[in-house]
Amino acid sequence: MDKFEHAVIGGLAALGLYGAYKLVKQEKATLLGALGALISGGLVGIAPDIFEPAVNPSHRGIFHSAALLAMLAYGNCKAWKSQNLTEDQKLIISILSVAYGSHIASDSTTPKSVPFLV
Repeated sequence: MDKFEHAVIGGLAALGLYGAYKLVKQEKATLLGALGALISGGLVGIAPDIFEPAVNPSHRGIFHSAALLAMLAYGNCKAWKSQNLTEDQKLIISILSVAYGSHIASDSTTPKSVPFLV
């Protein structure tokens, strides 16, 4: 997949999470919140390729790994249990995590897939 596809997938994943959160909380979604999720998700959706550019067919290391995806999930669980973060901060962490994770998930569907660790 190219950067544009990863940006679109990341943005849509982030927007979907934002919308689902607002729906579950029975809060009104805002245009600013939706645009923020879409844009930040699009930018973070390309982050793995910035950290590990596709300079060769085996460019996927730790930043493209299933282990990193598991660490993101663990970090989100810890964030949502934290008493030191606001709901908005927790939502932002989750939005950025789902956008990054969308890149790894979409790369896992390619013939090269993603490594477990490196």
